[in-house]
Amino acid sequence: MPDPAALLTPLGATCLWIVLHGTDWFLTVAGARARRPVAERFPLATGYELNPLFKKDIARGGWITTRFVVTWIGGAVVFGGALLALKHRLLGRRASRARAG
Repeated sequence: MPDPAALLTPLGATCLWIVLHGTDWFLTVAGARARRPVAERFPLATGYELNPLFKKDIARGGWITTRFVVTWIGGAVVFGGALLALKHRLLGRRASRARAG
């Protein structure tokens, strides 16, 4: 069984974001498309997508949009970069404590 701590590495966080955000996006688009035939009989007051950032993109029904790709790649960079910076900061503290000790 894979080690869950691997998800706390920069690469693990990046891969997790790519998988989860991508899955969420494609399942939401698929659900919105599947709902179209019954949308007139059972209208939703707020639309299918709850996130205001993506409402128009989901309403259009495209599988890949610029906004999705930017958030997909941007989120991966942010999560991976944040964990990489945190890792270096923690390793730097350990090294300085070892020198001082």
